[in-house]
Amino acid sequence: CLAAGLAIEVPVGVPRAPSQPGHDQHYTPAPELSFCAPFEAVNPFIGERYLDQWELGGAAMVHRNFARLTSDAQGHRGWIFNRVPVNFESWSAVLKFRVSGRSTQLFGDGLALWFSKRAEHVPGEVFGREDMWEGLGIFFDTFQNIDKAHHHKHPYISVISNDGTHHYEPGDYQEMGTKARSRHAVPGKDEGSGCSFDFRYSEMRDDFSVQNATLAHIQYHEGRVKIQVRQTAADETDWVDCIDTEVGELSGNHYFGFSAATGDLVDNHDVLAFKVYDWTGVPDLPLQRARVKAVEEMDASMLDLMPARPMGAPTDVDTLVEEQAKEIQRLRSHLALLQHRLEYELTAVHRGIGHAKQLVEDQKFHIDNLKYEVTEGMHHDIRHDMDERIGKVSEELREDMERKGRGFGWKWWFLLVLIVALFAYGQNRYNKIMKTHFL
Repeated sequence: CLAAGLAIEVPVGVPRAPSQPGHDQHYTPAPELSFCAPFEAVNPFIGERYLDQWELGGAAMVHRNFARLTSDAQGHRGWIFNRVPVNFESWSAVLKFRVSGRSTQLFGDGLALWFSKRAEHVPGEVFGREDMWEGLGIFFDTFQNIDKAHHHKHPYISVISNDGTHHYEPGDYQEMGTKARSRHAVPGKDEGSGCSFDFRYSEMRDDFSVQNATLAHIQYHEGRVKIQVRQTAADETDWVDCIDTEVGELSGNHYFGFSAATGDLVDNHDVLAFKVYDWTGVPDLPLQRARVKAVEEMDASMLDLMPARPMGAPTDVDTLVEEQAKEIQRLRSHLALLQHRLEYELTAVHRGIGHAKQLVEDQKFHIDNLKYEVTEGMHHDIRHDMDERIGKVSEELREDMERKGRGFGWKWWFLLVLIVALFAYGQNRYNKIMKTHFL
């Protein structure tokens, strides 16, 4: 398997293509376009894993055992785009991905595989990418819009070829008029361009495993796209014919890419492996053999299986060594699986801690603001009440003086002393309240 541009040997037992002149290259993935876990390359400057020849953006992050486009958090968009232009007349690609989450009923939105004219990724509303793209979009959609009619069941896989002038519309083309259909890129509008297939895994199931994934084999040949899919569960070995549709000639340079998005509903969207083959000039497409080889190479790499060395005629010692080698290989496979599981769980824990920390900071800010508002409110109310009382007493004093003229009797002096005492008492009481409760 090719992991970030590094070749890994294929284990014994994997079917190999016959050595035929001109055919060997069609069983070898293009290294600059392909990747496969485990991802070992680490950027020395920022200390994060990366994929050679691929750009990451948004919420996307590369872990050792998977590249995560989005975690199960609301409002996330993530993407991975290749920098190398592709001008194959015919090509084949095998994709291994996983869509999973804790919800059993409501989830979304899904992920997309792009084969587009535009090299750079522009964020937008179509699975995290801009609308009105030019090229091919293959969509793995898990979200069924309740405000739109659908002629199919979700999860739904579809392929749409766009010339850059059509808006993506995830509704029911049968409900649209002829004019509206001509202006929109609608999933399943063209015959054979979509199928319902349950590629999502619920993490709440007791049988959920990080080995759960979905395989998609995409072929582009003579203007047609064919896609077969299957699950990786032990009892799911048959490939299902999903898409067989005309998309027209995709001439000129195109670029592969992935994107995913979540809205109010969430899921984890992971890509585990992607292998691209140049099938230009192949008269008889080697579908079955190439597919078996690609999948088994992916599995061997992800489970860290090392090829057994050729051995001579079996003797007692040779047999013992061979059995020990098999046991070591089995233990390494289990260890790789445990590492994958631990990384998967720790990613969710890390995201949960970050979310909880943000909530605590938001609540602290809210409490500080509330404390300030209460303090200022009490301060204003007490001052306002004291001003009213002093004003009232002053007004009574003024009226009394007007009635009695300028004479200063003992009652006037008594009233003046009383005002001063009340003011002093009120000021002292106010200072105690502020000091005890707020300062």
